[in-house]
Amino acid sequence: MSEIREMSIDDKTLDKVAELAMLSPTPDQKTRLKGDLEKIIGMMAKLEEVDTTAYEPCRQINDHAQELRKDQVTSNLSKEAALSNAKHTSDGFFLVPKVIKQ
Repeated sequence: MSEIREMSIDDKTLDKVAELAMLSPTPDQKTRLKGDLEKIIGMMAKLEEVDTTAYEPCRQINDHAQELRKDQVTSNLSKEAALSNAKHTSDGFFLVPKVIKQ
């Protein structure tokens, strides 16, 4: 098999990936991340070279079917019961800390 080839990632792409991951890497970290991502993408490209035509696609690694329970209507939890253990509520809603800055 051939060598793992590296792909080049530009700064704009790296910045977009960092933004989506809600990261703020330092310049040193960006350099390391860029190299790591280029190697990962190169390894993924290497996997594309593997001949899998002799194998059927599979959704599971074993032959066991997932056993599902029957859908049955059950009693619902009341709003009051659902909110009873919440630390903070307002007007019948849970209050949680803001986690997304945008």
